[in-house]
Amino acid sequence: MARQGLTPGERGSIAVLEIEPGVFRARTRYCDYDRRVRQVAATGKSKDAARRTLGKKLTDRPKRTGALRPDAPFGEVAEAWLERLTAEQRLAVGSLVSYRQTLDSPLLPKLRKKPVCELTAAVLDTFLLTDAKTHPSRVKRAKNVLGQVLAYGVRQGLLDRNPIWDIGRLPTATPIEPRPATSDEVRRLREAARLYESGSSKTGRDPSTPIAAVLDVMLLRLRPSEALAVRWSDVRLDTPVPWLSVTGTVMQLPSAAVAAGALTVVRQDRTKTPRSHRTIDIPDVVAEELRALPRRGELVFCTSRGTPYSTKDISRVWRSVCALAEVHGLKMHGSARRPPHRLSARHSSCRRPSRARTTGSRGLFTSAAHMPPARP
Repeated sequence: MARQGLTPGERGSIAVLEIEPGVFRARTRYCDYDRRVRQVAATGKSKDAARRTLGKKLTDRPKRTGALRPDAPFGEVAEAWLERLTAEQRLAVGSLVSYRQTLDSPLLPKLRKKPVCELTAAVLDTFLLTDAKTHPSRVKRAKNVLGQVLAYGVRQGLLDRNPIWDIGRLPTATPIEPRPATSDEVRRLREAARLYESGSSKTGRDPSTPIAAVLDVMLLRLRPSEALAVRWSDVRLDTPVPWLSVTGTVMQLPSAAVAAGALTVVRQDRTKTPRSHRTIDIPDVVAEELRALPRRGELVFCTSRGTPYSTKDISRVWRSVCALAEVHGLKMHGSARRPPHRLSARHSSCRRPSRARTTGSRGLFTSAAHMPPARP
């Protein structure tokens, strides 16, 4: 049976040798907390004195003083790091969920049992580069989480330096910009959305989702998650110029991340970026669309039980509408990327030119030709 190696903080057997008359040297192997085994020796006037001096020398060697074991595996350190972030309560729930998903795949399946002190720059560079060729975006997130976990290990005294700083450059993903919808596609999508809501289409899905109104609001240059998070308190439809404020987003949590019976789709009172918090004028025809919606809860767009829609729910309906409209290769984000146009006077009482999306600005409408007729 092979001899078991020393773990950090352990020593081997002590050998004492008289090197000259009246001088004894005690020597042993000692595993430091960087997992390297070194020879440690001490001298004394007798065998016992040499042993005592060696024991004191070993006691004075640098030790790790964090809450985690010196040879703690990556999985244990990662769980402690995520627990610390949760306790700090400074990150959004979506960020914590994203970190959890990145840990579950691809980090923990391959690194769970590997001691953190063995994660050198060479090991991490090989690990990330293997996946970077096929999943560059996923590896970018994994590198970010790895850096934070190992930085926590440095603070806990498990590492002297974060090895993620020394890895090489990784391949980057080529960003794919969603193409904007053309004028003809917008017209066909509106017609298909109304056909879907009427129940005349044979899509096999529940036509109760107000996809037409959601599409109209998204054409005001709102992200899908922002459109679904609009509350009635964020909308003013009784003013000379109707307007709405973008104050939050909806997000879907994994079922494993919520308590039993809790909602998996929640609204959070923060936008994607601080600049996304803005106010936008609403064309009169869109205001009529919103007035015709039933008020089932706090949100403008919600289910019959008053719970928020998830972007996945709307995406399923969106694909059905695109199939009805025979529009292909258009993502839901593309409908909100129409070039901004001024509305004609007969559709809005707004007379000032529109400005870019900034906090408190209004504008960014589609042209009058693209606006649907008001609901009866």
